[in-house]
Amino acid sequence: MYVRHAAVIAVLVVAGAACGSSSSKASNSSPTTSASNSTAATTNPAPTTTAGNTSGAATPVKIATVGDDKLVVDAKGFTVYAFSPDTATTSACTTGCDKIWPPVTTTGTPPSTLNGLKITTLARSDGSKQVVVNGHPVYTFSGDTKVGDKNGQGVAGKWYYVNAKGEPDKG
Repeated sequence: MYVRHAAVIAVLVVAGAACGSSSSKASNSSPTTSASNSTAATTNPAPTTTAGNTSGAATPVKIATVGDDKLVVDAKGFTVYAFSPDTATTSACTTGCDKIWPPVTTTGTPPSTLNGLKITTLARSDGSKQVVVNGHPVYTFSGDTKVGDKNGQGVAGKWYYVNAKGEPDKG
């Protein structure tokens, strides 16, 4: 089990060079970043979700309890992550990087708030609309194979899951 995680992390560190130069634009507030170094458990139970905006609009993210943590997940229940080089208006994870860390996108207009979190979008270079939570563009991780996984936490010292306060978690 740990060998598999080490192999995934090694591939991601090498692929980290691809997580850098292109940009996307939108108007939002500046994000904050944090650092952590933790390992992921692979036996997390399925998350328990908390109701958010009930306006009927598309809700691409929600709050869930995953293991002992309350965090932001995508519409399918997968953990979402923030990338520390990003800004609220620019995704630094593009060509190559976005294959390992797919951006959470939406085709509609998400609710502007969710349980006190500010939800906005930014326009990616491919024309898609990436979801931004409290000024942090959010992604899922290809190494999370089931709902409840948090295998991307702390990868390369730049990727952190987004907690229920809308901030990259310090662990």
